[in-house]
Amino acid sequence: MREATAVALAKIEGAETTATLLALATDTSSVVRRAAAWALAGREGTGVTATLLTLAGDGIVEVREAAARALGGREETGVGTALLTLTTDRDADVREAAATALARREEPEATATLLTLATDKSKIVRQAAAEALGRRDGADVTAALLLLVTDRNLSVREAAARALAKRSDPAILESICARRAAYVRPSPRRERSHLADEIAGNVFVLLPAASKPRILRRLDQVIR
Repeated sequence: MREATAVALAKIEGAETTATLLALATDTSSVVRRAAAWALAGREGTGVTATLLTLAGDGIVEVREAAARALGGREETGVGTALLTLTTDRDADVREAAATALARREEPEATATLLTLATDKSKIVRQAAAEALGRRDGADVTAALLLLVTDRNLSVREAAARALAKRSDPAILESICARRAAYVRPSPRRERSHLADEIAGNVFVLLPAASKPRILRRLDQVIR
């Protein structure tokens, strides 16, 4: 019943509603605390942030995950530190939520942490890191994404390709194609074609006209 109340209140704005959710965030039930954390996302107030920071250290995985997601986009003191701490959580879902939240933060520490998460043992964390790194510049970021293009997991490879697609340097695209051509040869033609479509759709339109014939030939090599 209390969980349902928290979920329902998420759709209702106002100070009174926020106060009720803050109270539910201290409930003895982890299910209720998780629902309260989810419902508090996007609400303003230092009390909200303080409560979410407390929930980020909760003993229950699902509560920490919800708090991490809710902290995304908040700029108050302590948020960045909490998210960085959550990236080392023992649970992959919490690390993934923290990586997603870090995508909105521009501090050098956030970028360095995302580069570390790009080598995480969990595929969902590596995918989140690839998506978050797509918002950042730098040779080290590009190098990490180029490695992720050859990841053993398809979702990670596609996330890295999409992130690299935001860069208009023809040399990067050629590097993607070269790495993929070497990596996907044993893979089904359908996957090779799908990735080529991903690259072409997101990157090709950004390239200088003089580069396009060469890139087309490289893409053709990938899907053969």
